[in-house]
Amino acid sequence: MPVLLLCYGDPAAKDLLRKAIDARYAINPPVVDALKISFKGKTQVKVGPVKSWVPLDVTAHFKFPTQMRWDFVAKPMGLPVRRGIESLSHDVYRSNRNNNTPEVIDDPILIVSARRRLWSIAALLLTPISDTHIKLTAMGARSFEALNTKLNDAVTVHLRDDHTLERVESRCYNPETETQQTFALHISEEQEPVGDFMLPKKISVHWDDTPSFEMEAKDTVSNPTLSEALFDLSEDI
Repeated sequence: MPVLLLCYGDPAAKDLLRKAIDARYAINPPVVDALKISFKGKTQVKVGPVKSWVPLDVTAHFKFPTQMRWDFVAKPMGLPVRRGIESLSHDVYRSNRNNNTPEVIDDPILIVSARRRLWSIAALLLTPISDTHIKLTAMGARSFEALNTKLNDAVTVHLRDDHTLERVESRCYNPETETQQTFALHISEEQEPVGDFMLPKKISVHWDDTPSFEMEAKDTVSNPTLSEALFDLSEDI
């Protein structure tokens, strides 16, 4: 059945979102409050003096709109495996690298950046941005802004001529460059069913025009029960 758009704002922007949801999910759009998703891909890692692409495994957990856990394993050839966890639980941001003690990061700039990246993933799924506290504003013939009015976080959604998703952008702080940049999810034209979802075949992540990593979804679990301990990093996946 058609998705019920509870968001508000420009009629033109709401029409774009409705068409994007139809183009992705047809007659069966999912209702997403929580999500577990596994990815395989590759990431840019500095190996010696240069950056190289190395294999990447990711397991991500989401409780929209304020909780995220991102477990990743990068596998440089001939070098130790690099493991990390990034977690956002409401306004508490935690990081763990290579099985060390989790660190609570209280820098508000980094917290906002993590939250906006979470909001970008929500926008990629489309249906979470149809909720009641979301304001849509048309930005052009094929783009609109989705503002989470509770958090004051916004993403810009760009569509192709056939209303499939092309990319999602948000202004975020990049700790690697120590500057505000455009965090962008570039979406492949091809899409395929993964678990309960129809998802893009490939997602490429950029900071401005620089590629950071790319990945393909391999498995999803829709609306799993996710504990608070998972997000405060006291529970392993």
